[in-house]
Amino acid sequence: MNSILKLTYILFISLLSYSGYAQTIPNHSFDIWSTDGPYEIADHWSSSNQFTYQINNTISLLSTSDSYEGALAANLHTTLIGFAAQPYMGWLVLGTPGIDPLTGDVDFKSAGVPFVSSPETLSAYYKFSNAQYPDDEAEVVIYLKAIDNLTGQSEVIAQGSSSLPVTSTYTQFSVALNYLNSNISPDSLIIAFKSSNSDPLIGGGSLIVDNLQFTSQNNADQLKTNGFKIYPNPSQNKVTIEFPEYEGVLKINIYNMLGSLVKLNRALSPSQTSSIDVNDLDEGYYLVEIKQEQEVLHTAKIIISRN
Repeated sequence: MNSILKLTYILFISLLSYSGYAQTIPNHSFDIWSTDGPYEIADHWSSSNQFTYQINNTISLLSTSDSYEGALAANLHTTLIGFAAQPYMGWLVLGTPGIDPLTGDVDFKSAGVPFVSSPETLSAYYKFSNAQYPDDEAEVVIYLKAIDNLTGQSEVIAQGSSSLPVTSTYTQFSVALNYLNSNISPDSLIIAFKSSNSDPLIGGGSLIVDNLQFTSQNNADQLKTNGFKIYPNPSQNKVTIEFPEYEGVLKINIYNMLGSLVKLNRALSPSQTSSIDVNDLDEGYYLVEIKQEQEVLHTAKIIISRN
């Protein structure tokens, strides 16, 4: 990647983290599943099946058609494992965590997926029950992490958690993120669900969860600064750009997250509107750069989403 594209990429990441738009959680509705040998797995997520099935063929995570929205939801269980039938907490985490193969202890903070937004709140819908211990509660934990420039280590910069009490009908929960350092932009996201937080652990917990969503301070559908307006945002198939008055030729560049130029358009004065077809671009984040000769007049982040 040449120096110009590197600079563009750095600027792009900065804009992503500055923007109020909350990035989509991978497989947020748990409608996409595949099989990992003998058991199901929710795409982009890992589960306690990776440990419990190795011990005594026990399944602790299943898909269920009892969904709040869409076709499926995730159903997580506290299971009994080993010859002594010891309870083992079911867990579901975004990304791939480290697991102790002997004890089943899981390091949630080692999981995660790439993520560059700074959301304020996570919400979702859930059901929870435990016939053996009606006072039991499930739990959700969220971490945003970033690389510390001094140590080179990935550190938690925001976190949130909430207990999920027993409920037989779909109930919405909401978890606010507490930012430990608001001056650092995140680069990864971890969301973990636990099927029980009883101490000592008691079997029987069953958690169903669906329709995860982030909210942020500003979910505007258009960007308007310095006389430039770009909309709709997110966009499905067309992006429209409105310009202030200008003379000459404006060059409109669109870059992907790797800093590669994927679209090049020109706008001629006195036209003050340009529409760009983005049907051929994949879903995701892009940087729009508007230049006149060598001067960059405006940059903005756009999102292409066809959900």
